[in-house]
Amino acid sequence: DFSSGSENRTQINSTNAVETKYKELQTDINTVGLWHFNEGTGTAAYDSSGNSNTGTLTNGPVWNGPIDTLVGLGKSSLYFDGVNDYVTRADDSDFDFLGTDSFTVETWFKTNGAVSAINIIAAKVSAVAGVGYKLYLDASGDACFGTDGTAGSFPADSACTSAVDYDDSNWHHVAAVRR
Repeated sequence: DFSSGSENRTQINSTNAVETKYKELQTDINTVGLWHFNEGTGTAAYDSSGNSNTGTLTNGPVWNGPIDTLVGLGKSSLYFDGVNDYVTRADDSDFDFLGTDSFTVETWFKTNGAVSAINIIAAKVSAVAGVGYKLYLDASGDACFGTDGTAGSFPADSACTSAVDYDDSNWHHVAAVRR
């Protein structure tokens, strides 16, 4: 149910509208960064984790809002054009998950139809050492998660969906876990 967070949204097929049954995620002791992307104005995406990991909007992602009627959550949302828009955060050891560290990268996303190239959803990969993690859609619309805890060619370990493509203009929730 709504109060426990077990039900977030309900799709109403006849109108393709999203019924608002959404409760913003709350932090716990392990949360490193939490961005709701609902500020509505400005060039900052504020971190709700309490760790001051504010992100900077780069190359012009657009706020839908102050109340985004397209998404139906009663708050603003952030639109990325799929070409070069992103939110960046200065390099910080808070996001270094090395060796056998367990962690989760979780998000809601929606594409505007089929993708034909890799679309990065969230990533931290060293360009020099090839160490880090990346959650992305591949060129065929599969959701993929790659990790690498040692220097070398990225990724040392990865997994992609194969039976379901996620580039279908619908909202999807993805949680990628490394244990």
